[in-house]
Amino acid sequence: MLFSKSLLLLSAVTVVLAKDRFDAIVSGVIQIGSDTTHGSASRLETFKNPENHVSAVASIILHFATKNKFLPSVDGVISDQTIYTNFMREIAVYPVFDLSKTESYKLELDGDPDQFVNQISSKYSLDDAKDNNAVARNFRKLIPERIQNTAWRDWLLSQVVINQNPSSLTVTVEIARVAVKLSHRNEGDAYMAAQTAVLTKSVFVVNSPLLSNNARRLVNSVPVTSARVVKGLLTTKFPSKSAAEFWEDEEPSCQQERLLYPSIQLTMQK
Repeated sequence: MLFSKSLLLLSAVTVVLAKDRFDAIVSGVIQIGSDTTHGSASRLETFKNPENHVSAVASIILHFATKNKFLPSVDGVISDQTIYTNFMREIAVYPVFDLSKTESYKLELDGDPDQFVNQISSKYSLDDAKDNNAVARNFRKLIPERIQNTAWRDWLLSQVVINQNPSSLTVTVEIARVAVKLSHRNEGDAYMAAQTAVLTKSVFVVNSPLLSNNARRLVNSVPVTSARVVKGLLTTKFPSKSAAEFWEDEEPSCQQERLLYPSIQLTMQK
């Protein structure tokens, strides 16, 4: 049963990858809803107390990323799709993340960046319109100003969306992806021509009791961090941006947490 479930989850999350090969992958992270994490919480309480599970989930996701050498803030645009696929596989089969649904939408784009944002915002199905717009605007930031390699045409813009319901404290993880073609002008300046792009998202509900029950195991294998730090580390740094520009929206502590996380296999105790 567990093997079948793993195959189902992996198939759902990587459906867009199964259909296409991408020349370049760009990454982003956004945290929406609430974040009730206590800043003074111990490492154990981060994983044990549901109020701290935004940080717990962010820590697990960063652990999987570093384990698979998915480091877009260091490496920039990712051209090795295997690295991204392995990172997604870790999330897909992890017992704490229960797949809720996978959705796919066509985006009829006219090449205008504002229309790109509006198309995504109108298709994205969060309860709060401002959250839909925030996700859409973050996708816009993933489009580079310049294309490093002019052979790159097929792009995957990928976001991890961490969302906490302020009432129930339920945390969800959404893997949102836009498959889009980008072109370049003479000097490598990027632009998006009119086209039909595809928005896909896979929604996982965090199994809070299972996460809490395995708090002691996780303390020994996963360094604790915050959603803000994870946003900085798993967001693509483009060559056209200086380090100061890249980190300008982050807290000083985020700039100090470029850690190499231990590659320890996580196991869950039911």
